[in-house]
Amino acid sequence: MQSSIRRVRSELSDPHNAIKSKTIQLSNLHRTNQALQHTIRALRLSKKLRDLISASESEPEKLDLAKAAQLHYEILTMCNEYDLRGIDMVDEELNWVKEIGEKLRSQAMKVLERGMEGLNQAEVGTGLQVFYNLGELKVTVEQLVNKYKGMGVKSVGLALDMKAISASGGGYGPGGIRGSGTPQIGGGAKAREALWQRMGNCMDRLHSIVVAVWHLQRVLSKKRDPFTHVLLLDEVIKVKGIYDFGQNVSVCLLVLYECFYIGYGSWCLLPCELLSRVLIGL
Repeated sequence: MQSSIRRVRSELSDPHNAIKSKTIQLSNLHRTNQALQHTIRALRLSKKLRDLISASESEPEKLDLAKAAQLHYEILTMCNEYDLRGIDMVDEELNWVKEIGEKLRSQAMKVLERGMEGLNQAEVGTGLQVFYNLGELKVTVEQLVNKYKGMGVKSVGLALDMKAISASGGGYGPGGIRGSGTPQIGGGAKAREALWQRMGNCMDRLHSIVVAVWHLQRVLSKKRDPFTHVLLLDEVIKVKGIYDFGQNVSVCLLVLYECFYIGYGSWCLLPCELLSRVLIGL
């Protein structure tokens, strides 16, 4: 019985090993065929991108940034999805594609910021479309909103720089700066004038910042991807900064109105009360 089993096992082992070997070969051939297909596809996309870039070398402003960004995204996605890195030809193309990606981001950001500053919907839409095609719309919008937030904070800080305001009054004593560097605005007319001038410039700057961010939101709420028809605002809806920024500005303006306009009398009494307390203490 055991001898029969051994004989059957020996008769079946060779065909089984052959089938196993052929199956492995077939699997390897299938993977190789897929890798070749995806490699050819990636190289063709890279050639399209090269042709697109080359056609606009003499006139860079005519480069279709959105189309170039779409090709860039498809190439990188294919290489990542099918693990094409390590193939010499693909690696060479990837190095060039990454360089082009940096240039596309730089040009798109210039167009986007120029459109926000000039309130040009076409330029803002073009810039947003490029970053959408690159798959970086959420990150870009968040960075832009944070940038404008920082600009607003910096503007307020510069406007209320007491040393700079005091220095504009000239001399020492009221409206000047003592040897210790302590600001002394006092009753200096020049210092008061400088304060209100700086506040006026600050308000103008804050107005331009708020309008620029509002313009960005307006374009996002209108612009749709021409192929998928996805509303760009839906892609950044989770980026709450753009809404928080507007809400914070509204709340701050309301607070300032209540504090400085409605409560003007109270604000005027505060320095008087402080001065009285100091004189009593002396």
